[in-house]
Amino acid sequence: DLDWDARVRECIPRVAAAGDLEAYYAVLMELVTLLRDGHTGITPPWGYIRPGYDIPPIEVEVVRDAYVIARVGETKETAANRIVPGQEILAIDGVPSAQFFQDRVLRYYSRGVKQADEGINIFYLLFGPEGSKVALTLRDPDGATRRVELTRNSICSDGNPFAYRFVEWNMMAPGLITRTLPGGIRYAAIPSFSKMSAKIS
Repeated sequence: DLDWDARVRECIPRVAAAGDLEAYYAVLMELVTLLRDGHTGITPPWGYIRPGYDIPPIEVEVVRDAYVIARVGETKETAANRIVPGQEILAIDGVPSAQFFQDRVLRYYSRGVKQADEGINIFYLLFGPEGSKVALTLRDPDGATRRVELTRNSICSDGNPFAYRFVEWNMMAPGLITRTLPGGIRYAAIPSFSKMSAKIS
């Protein structure tokens, strides 16, 4: 149901009017996302992770359409704000989480299917200028709601950056992890098959 030629024609004046490189690529990314094809997209010159941007040290997962904190990096700020796994993010900067995700992320990035968008593109949910604040409306496990502000700074108290697990698995972890568990059981983990296939080939 997508009239691609018509959408391209509509896009041309917006591209021509783009005032800078960021605006230019934003229009192109928005256009190509209409295809909803996980293998077709626009990668801006700065790549997948824009320099000077960061996230608060929390990992968010979408669970039955709820935006849930799955992991938390240890910092003075997360401790002071009592950020713990299991809290639901109801709104971001006053916008309901699902709408915020659609307007600020999926408008420019698409993996083609809902589960991939929620599993991978969720990384961009709280992404923004490093050091800036993002306001979250949380629902605690006891049902109480409250508003907190977190800094987009992924460095934890131990000096290491906090990363989403799929970023660790695909960009940071070795291709194969093995160790012996108690009882002589051999443990093996393959964080990313792309790394393994590169080694095999």
